[in-house]
Amino acid sequence: EAKIVSAADVKSAAFAIAGPVYNGSVRFTNLKEWGEISAAELTKTFGFQVDIINDFVGLSQGLVTLQDSDLVTLHKGEPTSTGTKFCIGAGTGLGEGYLTYNNELGEYEAFASEGGHADFVPRTMEHLEMAHWIRGQIYPDTIGKEDLSARISVERICSGGGLINTYEFLRQRYPDEVNAEYDVEYEAASFKEKPAVISRRGMKDIESLMGRTIKTFLFVLGTEVANAA
Repeated sequence: EAKIVSAADVKSAAFAIAGPVYNGSVRFTNLKEWGEISAAELTKTFGFQVDIINDFVGLSQGLVTLQDSDLVTLHKGEPTSTGTKFCIGAGTGLGEGYLTYNNELGEYEAFASEGGHADFVPRTMEHLEMAHWIRGQIYPDTIGKEDLSARISVERICSGGGLINTYEFLRQRYPDEVNAEYDVEYEAASFKEKPAVISRRGMKDIESLMGRTIKTFLFVLGTEVANAA
């Protein structure tokens, strides 16, 4: 049940924000138009102590609260009571965090990771072709050039924007397989709505190009989890 509290009741607060935190300040990794957020400035504004943590530090801390009934086993292993835990989630970008057990404290500690920006490593010839195509879309001036700064991260595939990248690669690669009805809806959607169109259509029609987009997303996500493990 929600409880209404007054400002006088609040003694401190913590905000989990999507970006690397340095000295109590953070900039949103995928929202360049937003300015820097400072814990010191927020403390001054609100009149109580404010701390800023990385969003996946916050999410990772939630892992220790999960019960067996909250879990779905994808690949059975032998869990240990103090083993390292890994947290991953795709949205605007690909967030990652992890926890290690601190024997002195007798509890887990969470740490931020920018692992979603690790290089994407293609596993198939189609993935390799897709990586080159996406690279050309992001860095058009590097097409046909050996430019080591023009890199593709896992996040370029495994995120909301990654769904768009993958689908647009597939539809130009296999134009005869484009579903006209799905594509009309996709084109009519705003940039922020396009991933939802792909997800909804793809989950219902897994053999369509949008369905193949979802399968590529899940494959890359699973690979990233395996690499982290």
